[in-house]
Amino acid sequence: MIKKQQENTNYYELQKNICDNFLRYNKIFPKEKDKLNKIYNYITSKEKLNCRKNMFGHVTASGIIINSKMEMLLIFHRASRNFFQPGGHIDDEDKNVIEAVTREIYEETGLKNVELNKWHIENNSPINIDIHKIKARPNKNEGDHFHFDYMFIFKTLEKEIILQLEEVEKYKWVKIEDLPNDNLHIKSSIEKAIEKGIL
Repeated sequence: MIKKQQENTNYYELQKNICDNFLRYNKIFPKEKDKLNKIYNYITSKEKLNCRKNMFGHVTASGIIINSKMEMLLIFHRASRNFFQPGGHIDDEDKNVIEAVTREIYEETGLKNVELNKWHIENNSPINIDIHKIKARPNKNEGDHFHFDYMFIFKTLEKEIILQLEEVEKYKWVKIEDLPNDNLHIKSSIEKAIEKGIL
């Protein structure tokens, strides 16, 4: 009984944190209102926002990791066959979005000493929310759906990367100014981070 109550409390806190981050982001970046209108009702509903079985879409979390040379870590994801920032799904066991993204960074890269930019703590918001379509994966019984990715800025002085080879297969550090043009959501995050004085 106590365990069940704890699970219910964790569930409520996680869903509230996901929603609170979204609402704060809306206030900080009002120009994105039109883009976010299509998911506003969903994020503020009673839906389980991180549930992978929801084929409308679910909230994910990712981290833009910057080193002392102002380079960004990109890892090659096996599922998408492309280089992106570390990140992934929010588990029911995660207490909040920041705990989820920190866990994902550690799992995918082995980095233990990453520091979340204090702007996120002060504002209770990601630096970007990217909406992108995920193709159907019949082997996982998943149809087409959307990811609503909350993106956060981290820094690290660590150099050793230990990849989670089940999901990613290689990595590279890229100068911010050399980011490829097809990574528009990352470029947008970097631009907003510079605008807010984060970088």
